[in-house]
Amino acid sequence: MNKYYGLITTTLIQIFFGLILIFISPATLLWVIFTIIGILVILSNIPNLLNGLANYSVSKEYKVMTISSIISIILGIIMIFWQNEIFSVIVAIWLLVLPLYRIIISNYKKMQLKKEALKLSLGIIVLIVGPLQSIEIIFKVIGIIVIAFTIVYFIASLILMKKNKSVDVDKNDYIDV
Repeated sequence: MNKYYGLITTTLIQIFFGLILIFISPATLLWVIFTIIGILVILSNIPNLLNGLANYSVSKEYKVMTISSIISIILGIIMIFWQNEIFSVIVAIWLLVLPLYRIIISNYKKMQLKKEALKLSLGIIVLIVGPLQSIEIIFKVIGIIVIAFTIVYFIASLILMKKNKSVDVDKNDYIDV
């Protein structure tokens, strides 16, 4: 029975998440999303700020890093406490333009792309989610999709476990055959 605990726990968490997307008000969900994104923007820019401050006098790149990190942290703070559509678009553009600029000027573009992936993703999310008026429909559709995929995952996992007695769900909720 131990092999079913991880599967059941994962299934319940995912269904709970889907139900939240369906039944919680869009305004509350947007507040949570933008607060989390604001926190992530702040946390992802602190290392750059510290690195830029430590090497500020070394080169122009570190000055740019310091200034852009300060601006990003300020935008993250504003995003947490002052959320509206126009500001969301401004933040999204900043979160897209700054990482793209860093990738373009970098000598190691692949490595820089990996470093900037979170910020680019956050920028895309804010740009898409921020100004949409129909966000309630999108949340409900995503919630239904999450629940549907969770049910399919749960049923398929049970079938695999019953077909093959050596199938086990490890601590990371991966099915081992």
